Amino acid sequence: MACMLSTESECWSQIIAGYNNAFGYAQLAESYADDAYIHMLLNEDRLMNTAMINSLHMLVNGLWTLAYPYNDCDPKFAVPFYLKNYAVTWQKIVESWSFNNFEGRMPTIAFIDRMRQLLWDEPYFVAWAAEPETNPNP
Repeated sequence: MACMLSTESECWSQIIAGYNNAFGYAQLAESYADDAYIHMLLNEDRLMNTAMINSLHMLVNGLWTLAYPYNDCDPKFAVPFYLKNYAVTWQKIVESWSFNNFEGRMPTIAFIDRMRQLLWDEPYFVAWAAEPETNPNP
């Protein structure tokens, strides 16, 4: 079987679905916990215990939806898989510029220039980030 996270959009939709399902289970767990509290106030021990067990069951289901393993993927959990395969890198930025006829390069370069300006006003510990040296004898 192929990895269900084979594209960025599929991976992202699985992550969102997991969080949506977990939220739904958390709401159910809260509802069962409220029921358990009411049964405790009414001295209905059996119903209170049943509601607490249901609440814990919903919490476990919620955790399971967040940690669902996709055994045919590496890594097999959606969030680490996304970070490994689809996170933004310098290479992806450059490929995006190239693919889109260098759209968005000016704000990015302006931002980098501003960062460089800020760096030059600070002491340096990394040689490659230092202000370029001027040669008095060109």
